Amino acid sequence: MSDSNDSSSWDNIPPAASGTTNPETGSDQNSMFMQTYTARRRQILDVLNVLTSLGIQNDIDLPRVAVLGSQSAGKSSLIESMSGISLPRAAGTCTRCPMECRLQFGETWSCKVMLRFEFNSDGNRLPTPREVSFGAPISDKAEVTLRLQRAQRAILRPSIDSDKFLDDSDKKISGESLTFSKNYVCIHVQGPDVPDLTFYDLPGTF
Repeated sequence: MSDSNDSSSWDNIPPAASGTTNPETGSDQNSMFMQTYTARRRQILDVLNVLTSLGIQNDIDLPRVAVLGSQSAGKSSLIESMSGISLPRAAGTCTRCPMECRLQFGETWSCKVMLRFEFNSDGNRLPTPREVSFGAPISDKAEVTLRLQRAQRAILRPSIDSDKFLDDSDKKISGESLTFSKNYVCIHVQGPDVPDLTFYDLPGTF
């Protein structure tokens, strides 16, 4: 990611076209503008994602997009259509913790799943958020649903080593599970048909 402090790079963005354009050069100018705009948009999203991972939103109100709605209202279907992945589905409430979806255009499709802990099991905010990778990057879309199911279980049982959830070893460990959690399952999806967008899926309301 390029240095976000290099403010001079923003001066290279051409102004939006106004009025009429020369038919011989207008299309080329618009194309150049869109390429520059897309690159800057991705850069801004990268910066926002890094700041969010560091927990800066606790002190600065970063702009965020959230998907809200009643249980079984179709939130998961909307997210699936935007991200191209299948989310876990179960009777009742499917989402029991916030899910951060980071979508980014890329040459090849890949998906990374991470866990971000901002609160302890009592719901108190941690002094420093902790974000950890949950398994290796995924290259097969068919593997995403199971990985997300396991990631949510890891969030709901924070006292157990998250690696134990990757092979279902957690099921052999007795103990209570949280009903809901404020901590996040983070998904970073990259691919040629993926838009540049970051948003949040929140548990359904009653």
